[in-house]
Amino acid sequence: MLFYYVILFSCLTVLGHFGLVIFNIKINKPLQTLGLLLITFSFFIAVGLSSAYVQYVATGSFTGASNIYYQCEDGSVFWLWSQLIPLTTDFNITLAWVMSYGVTPFMLTLIGGYLTFEKPRLSL
Repeated sequence: MLFYYVILFSCLTVLGHFGLVIFNIKINKPLQTLGLLLITFSFFIAVGLSSAYVQYVATGSFTGASNIYYQCEDGSVFWLWSQLIPLTTDFNITLAWVMSYGVTPFMLTLIGGYLTFEKPRLSL
């Protein structure tokens, strides 16, 4: 997944040099490209259905989850939260789910938006 995001960052950088414009803002700085990458990562967390949580919902257990579940955006984020929050009770599983699919994409999108869009300037 890291290799995939290095390629994606490189593509966004090249597109920035060719005049990539998003919401009337020219993307030409590395921090803007990183912001777009964070927003993209957040999008794939929100729409992805390939995490160990899907295995839990479908079968009622995390045992036997495929390695593919841990090699995608939402799977890796859910794995990270499951390492920080032990999945021993239903409350902890729900908390890890909320942190993975709610809080993490929200925060990454806020940070990405801050990095991508230029700060407003007063014209005097």
